[in-house]
Amino acid sequence: MRIRNHLLVVASIVLSAGAVGGCSAASQRYSGMGTGHVTDRANANATSPVNSGNVPINLASLSPTGIPTTTDKKQVFTEIWNLFNENYPNFEMKGVDWSTERIKYESKAIDAGTWPQFFSVVNTMIHDLDDSHCYLIGAPSPTTYTPLILTAWCNGQVVVMWSYDSSKVPVGSVVTSVDGAAVSTRLSRPDFSSGYIEGAGQEALMTDSNHPEQLSFRLPSSHQTRTATVPVYPLNGSAVAGLKHIAKSAWAVRPGATYGDPIAKGDLSFRVAYLGNDILYVYIPAMEPPDNTQGGEALASEFQHVLQLALHSKGMVIDIRGNSGGDMWPALWFARHLYSGIERPTEVRFRTSEYVQLPSQLTDGTQRIALKASETQASAGFTKWGVTQISPLAPKLNIPVALLTDGWNVSAAENFTVFMKSASNVSTFGSVTGGSDGSPQTFPVMKGVEVSISTWQERVMATGLPIEGFGLHPDHPIYMSDAQVTEEMIRSQQGNPRQTMDHDSVLQAAQAWVEQQVKNGRIEEMRASASEF
Repeated sequence: MRIRNHLLVVASIVLSAGAVGGCSAASQRYSGMGTGHVTDRANANATSPVNSGNVPINLASLSPTGIPTTTDKKQVFTEIWNLFNENYPNFEMKGVDWSTERIKYESKAIDAGTWPQFFSVVNTMIHDLDDSHCYLIGAPSPTTYTPLILTAWCNGQVVVMWSYDSSKVPVGSVVTSVDGAAVSTRLSRPDFSSGYIEGAGQEALMTDSNHPEQLSFRLPSSHQTRTATVPVYPLNGSAVAGLKHIAKSAWAVRPGATYGDPIAKGDLSFRVAYLGNDILYVYIPAMEPPDNTQGGEALASEFQHVLQLALHSKGMVIDIRGNSGGDMWPALWFARHLYSGIERPTEVRFRTSEYVQLPSQLTDGTQRIALKASETQASAGFTKWGVTQISPLAPKLNIPVALLTDGWNVSAAENFTVFMKSASNVSTFGSVTGGSDGSPQTFPVMKGVEVSISTWQERVMATGLPIEGFGLHPDHPIYMSDAQVTEEMIRSQQGNPRQTMDHDSVLQAAQAWVEQQVKNGRIEEMRASASEF
């Protein structure tokens, strides 16, 4: 699962983008802020004693190999705990007392006999934050196994998309428990929270044992409940590549993934189609380049291509269901073409430290988002809230636009959603987004190990609610039953995308809304109002 946030480049802050959620992660560097630098912080502390009476250790040269000493574990644990203590903004909102977390986990971590066991304890502590942007990178972990089925997270459930034996575990069945433990319980396990295969839901099936698992599942079409014992597959080395190869050929992941035609080469290419009545449909699987060998300019090129198509269409449906983020800046560029004036969709604030101040602007070097400091006094430990102020771009896109969202949408996909919702000619359909927003940075811990930490809070101006933990609710909620989800996934796997689109209730509702707006002459009203721009 990719959850990647954006690059902030400011007068006093520079944040760079990266992949999160089990892949690589966002990184950050600072300039013009006195003596403080994130990269310097780890080096400055690397030879500093962090526990009274301990011999200082150079963490920058300490690798997580061999058998760790008690001093090794104490200092690495303290380094990670301190990084969160100084930079994480959401302890109060999450209801987490970080000092209590240290008391709860430090002795367990120090008692661990190996580095994988040590980091498993640390991962559990981080997982208590319930923040998908916070996790370890490069830390060794125990061998993990998964049964020989592939699943997708659909409508809040784990749905089987491929099975080694469909007579035992049918495609379309909903997994309810594994080895007697409910799926919801297993998904909350901290040791597998980062995931190994792209696709939430598969984590529920993972185990640290090589013994076959007993799965309980039900068939939504018949309401039957069954159990089956399924062999497991080790998730390391070539095994991962093998399972991902199966997934690529057999796993139709999300609605929209097979709709239309790709506009570029690569697994993450945008897909476009025409729905009739000159309504453009665009599927955006991720805020990332279509191929992982390409840079950000490839993603920008896709948005530019879509804008040109949209300018010659009467209406548009943008489908970001399943999009778990990436780089927000090309998406922002597109959204700005829907604005008639300055929009103020959100406000942000940071923890105060020697590293982070409220910047006057956020920028990727090409675009900028001005921040206007709130008149209210800053809360203890935080900068003032900074209201984002986003200017429009020409040409103005004067057509009704429906945006399709779901619980997969997090990070940069939620940024795009809130940018789009600020435009008067946009309406959203589907289900609430995932509620994971934090502008993550990576911080060095020791040689080969980093930690990703959310560093800001962001609130939606229209509601006053944060995105983190709340998500963004659609203007038109569309509920899909278990049977509908299963049928849709099976149709998609059977290779009939047109039929799937015709039965996609979210897409159908959005298309009907766009057509109604066009029919009512709403498009002419938009063009008239845009003439002032």
